[in-house]
Amino acid sequence: MIIIGKKILVEKLPTEEKVGGVYIPVKNRKSNEGIVVAVGQSVTEVKIGDHVRYFKGHGQPVNYQGKDCLFLNIGVLKNDVEVII
Repeated sequence: MIIIGKKILVEKLPTEEKVGGVYIPVKNRKSNEGIVVAVGQSVTEVKIGDHVRYFKGHGQPVNYQGKDCLFLNIGVLKNDVEVII
């Protein structure tokens, strides 16, 4: 996948995990966190594999390789995406 401009593709992280048939919330994980899976050619703020937090309601939801992802634009508002270390 080639992404143009200041956009990134973020795979949403699950907020719960299935253990033995029971769903258990993941400690300290918010519903607006994800992993960067692709970056636009002009993006220097993040790289593939970075763990990021984004504003709820931002981005365009897409299904990429069977996973729930979001296209996020980081060129307009620098504060749209926060890298978590």
